[in-house]
Amino acid sequence: TAFKKCRLLLSTGCVGVWRDKRKNNDIISIMIKTTSAGTSTPLYEYYTYNFDVTNGNILSYQDAYKLVNINDSTIENVVEQKIKNELKDYPQSSYEEALNGSIDNYKKSVNDKSIKYYFDSTGKLNVIVTLYPIASGDSKKIIVLG
Repeated sequence: TAFKKCRLLLSTGCVGVWRDKRKNNDIISIMIKTTSAGTSTPLYEYYTYNFDVTNGNILSYQDAYKLVNINDSTIENVVEQKIKNELKDYPQSSYEEALNGSIDNYKKSVNDKSIKYYFDSTGKLNVIVTLYPIASGDSKKIIVLG
């Protein structure tokens, strides 16, 4: 189960593990960030778990964004705007490719249910997206939806 995976990750004693746990509207949200090095740029991996404590179920991404008043018809536009903000300093010559690839990465993660999301300590919904293409360093970015 997700609880067992979370407990296992925390028990490994990995260097650089960060977690945030928050109860919001009967939701517990946990984000674990692990760091691996071996190159000049550290790489990060994120593990997120979101639970509805009233019924013990995992909180879906759709239920999560609805908790911050984003609906099904606007979620893609909200995320697209946030991705545009992340890419604002990207070279103009490859901006469209980077934007379209990043949006495609987001949509793929939603469709295959690999999307990573969590509520931070202020109750804001954070989504981890993989920007495209990977130029150098870590391409995973945390965007705050609301």
